[in-house]
Amino acid sequence: MNNAPQEDPLRPHTYDGIQEYDKRLPNWWLWTLYGSIVFALLYWAYYHAYSIGTDPADALAVKMAENASRAARASAGSGELNDEALGASATTRPRSPRARPRSRRSAPRATSRT
Repeated sequence: MNNAPQEDPLRPHTYDGIQEYDKRLPNWWLWTLYGSIVFALLYWAYYHAYSIGTDPADALAVKMAENASRAARASAGSGELNDEALGASATTRPRSPRARPRSRRSAPRATSRT
């Protein structure tokens, strides 16, 4: 029995005197490739082929229109668009029931060094 590790076979072609080993790709690389292909097919089917989900370009256009109308409402009252006006208009928008609650953390606390 010969337990010595086998030498990787060389590919039959030579380019500028350089030969390549005929190695297999690592399994993690192959699974990443296969997973990305499956993801691409599912994404294409969900957004483009069957139009189940909202097209990302359409969703962006809707959000941009919402932001423009919110900015217009905020600046209509005072004629000036600033952080306070935008903050006031953002609080009038109903929150989604699935939205995560905002954290209660405020600015970093100042620590005194003695």
